Amino acid sequence: MNQWTKRFFWIDRKGVLAMGVMAAVLPSLLAIAGAVTLACGGKLNILTTLLAMAGTAAAGWRFAGKEQRKRALACFGLLLLFVGLASWCVYDLSYDGQAYHQEAVIQLAGGWNPYGDAPLQEDTKNPPWVWINHYAKGPWLAAAAIYAATGFIEMGKAINLLALAASGLLSYIVLREKLSARVSGIGAALIAFNPVSLNQVFTYGNDGLISSLMIVLAALLALAYWKSRAMLIPATLVVLLLVNIKFTAVGYAGLICALYVITLMLGRKKRVVPVVVLALAGGVGLGVLGYNPYVTNWLDHGHPFHPLAGSEKVDIIRSNMLPAYVDLPVWEKTALSWFGESSNRFGEYPRLKVPFAVLPSELAAMAGGDTRIGGFGPWFGGTLLLSAVLLAAGWRGMNRSAKRAFLLFMAGLLALIFVNPEPWWARYVPHAWLLPLAVWLWMMAGERLGSFGMRLRSMLILAITVNALLATLPTVGYTAYQNTALRSELGALRQQVQVSGEHAAIEVMYRNMASNRVRLEEAGIRTKVTTLDGCASQVVLTSSDTVYCKP
Repeated sequence: MNQWTKRFFWIDRKGVLAMGVMAAVLPSLLAIAGAVTLACGGKLNILTTLLAMAGTAAAGWRFAGKEQRKRALACFGLLLLFVGLASWCVYDLSYDGQAYHQEAVIQLAGGWNPYGDAPLQEDTKNPPWVWINHYAKGPWLAAAAIYAATGFIEMGKAINLLALAASGLLSYIVLREKLSARVSGIGAALIAFNPVSLNQVFTYGNDGLISSLMIVLAALLALAYWKSRAMLIPATLVVLLLVNIKFTAVGYAGLICALYVITLMLGRKKRVVPVVVLALAGGVGLGVLGYNPYVTNWLDHGHPFHPLAGSEKVDIIRSNMLPAYVDLPVWEKTALSWFGESSNRFGEYPRLKVPFAVLPSELAAMAGGDTRIGGFGPWFGGTLLLSAVLLAAGWRGMNRSAKRAFLLFMAGLLALIFVNPEPWWARYVPHAWLLPLAVWLWMMAGERLGSFGMRLRSMLILAITVNALLATLPTVGYTAYQNTALRSELGALRQQVQVSGEHAAIEVMYRNMASNRVRLEEAGIRTKVTTLDGCASQVVLTSSDTVYCKP
């Protein structure tokens, strides 16, 4: 490295690798440390978080070069400071986050032990308790460890930003094996910044987290194949967390590991150790770390994926599906979503549109961050068509090994998409974002591409970039606006309570968002839970269904 590079690019590729590994393993180690603490009868505290951070630092020390260790650790410290402050400053305004994700974190940090205590109160009229008792708890354990250490509920969602950073950093390292630094940087950014991950990054939603960790796992296994089997160590930690995020993530993690084993077989490489290590990781993740819910669900309700499967199955899709979608085959629903007009309109048949057209109603639909139809952005269908044309133009110029690698990758990606029974909904298959991007990356690595193909390639990456902005900027703007409104509202309530006297309190009815009690408490607002029957002026708290009596 010359002096100019040392001055402006403080860490080299080994340092970037170490930062990616640390960002990848910290959420997993937080969840593991939290689970061990609770399983041993303890309570989550700052020591839980410090143990996880010590393990993370050890991983960074191991994978950074001797000259890069201190620099990588310092840069990672700055990254931690950024993700912590950013997460703390932005409120989670999502329905699921306020209804049950935050409540689960609060309960775990407050002393509830899912490995030994009885389930929280079951109430069929209040489904959030069902989800907390029976859903996977990996991210909640990690977030609860952060919350217990810092005292700020919003900081718990920092694991989303960490995983997103890990996916970008590790993608860059993988792409640099075949591509230039500039192309690798562009590709890694677009891989990491898919609309689902970006739109959920400041919420407790876990679909973006799954997407980021899938990319991280694939990248680590690719490096284990090309570089060193030592990469299997962080990969196993990622598997432990991934299978404990969501039931569908069990299938995703299994398929990615299976594709890795197939690649080992095709490459005629030794596979006994990787197979054993990954199988053990999956077993420990499901049977030990995931004892609750997988084992407890099986013992108590006859199916590890209860309540979404088994004899007591609850259908959570039909109520979120457009009525016109109910009887359509999967392929038709998916095609209508990918090539149709972005919308959340119920009661009308999804409409196909001219590729690369943008309607004002589409931008409004994207603002919510969980768009049902066309959730990958208004131009996603157009980028798919353009990538197909580019692939046809450049296929002849690809050598045999590149073609085989591309077909294996696309077969694996399509399997990961359609293993989910509802691939039309972007949040359930965020990795579908990679379809046009993968074509561009392979064409950038190709040696023979004519002038027409080169123009197509430039058009495709421009279209993907513009589509990413169209899919995320409306959510950014809406989130900023609603956060500003909520912060102003909380400030006014705090001032009113202070003016009213030392023992004054705001009368509140939380409805399905009991977690808002912590939000109000952190804002310095004393509350009193009532039915608000005698209140003449009832106000709904911004971006929630919590109601309070206006003083």
